[in-house]
Amino acid sequence: MSDDLKLFITVFLGSGASFALLNFFAQFWKDRRQRQHVALRVAFHLEAYAIQCEKIHSDHEMHKASGGGAGVAITEIPQLAPYPAEDQFRLLHPQTVDRLYALPQECQIAQRAVEHIWEFVDDDAASEAAADGAIVMGDNALQVARSIRRQYNLEPRQLQFNDWSVEEYFEKELNAILQRKQAKESQMKTTAQTV
Repeated sequence: MSDDLKLFITVFLGSGASFALLNFFAQFWKDRRQRQHVALRVAFHLEAYAIQCEKIHSDHEMHKASGGGAGVAITEIPQLAPYPAEDQFRLLHPQTVDRLYALPQECQIAQRAVEHIWEFVDDDAASEAAADGAIVMGDNALQVARSIRRQYNLEPRQLQFNDWSVEEYFEKELNAILQRKQAKESQMKTTAQTV
């Protein structure tokens, strides 16, 4: 080994630079694990909300199909419960935190829209708006959870039990919402042309 290399190793080890470097990497891995833990807790929280929205919507659909004999009609859009580990959001990327804070406000806005329909149109229209809102908000929460799982290298999670899939249910219902919206717009154009 050359004298220059021996001198470099001696100075490097003696100066504490190696310990500082080791400390830096140890802290980096600790922060990474904490970040993943917070992200995992938030992803599960959002997935639980999506499941709640699916359940409430399923009950609403059962109520309609049974003529009110089973299930329960939706009267409001489920609101997102406070996040776990919110005090540790500083570990997450600012864009992720921004989306997490926006989601509960979107739920509140959607609920306010339902209240306006209730007040100015009728109960049935408001109940249908709440049902559609539950699907949209549940799917939004699920999309944010998926994004967080990808961003923080967490395992993907399928919300499925046997043949029942929350994702497939949302997809089917979102398509139905889109079809109803298109039919309504088409009807409005036809009505406007005849007037």
